[in-house]
Amino acid sequence: MAGLSFVQPDNDPPYLVSSNQSNDTSEIDFFMNGHHSPYMAKHLVPMELARRAVRIFVENGALLAAVRWSEA
Repeated sequence: MAGLSFVQPDNDPPYLVSSNQSNDTSEIDFFMNGHHSPYMAKHLVPMELARRAVRIFVENGALLAAVRWSEA
């Protein structure tokens, strides 16, 4: 599972996060560079979908329509 987020280049809203349509209020703890970052489980999507989304974004600068995006 992976969590995706998107922020406009000018850092203005809307701030978007991936969503899996669940009402799960639990958090998953990611640990990177000595820092813990909680991420809501309801924003996690399958890794394969996340990889496709990243690939499309890098290639075209577009958000993958197959990902459900919601405002953070």
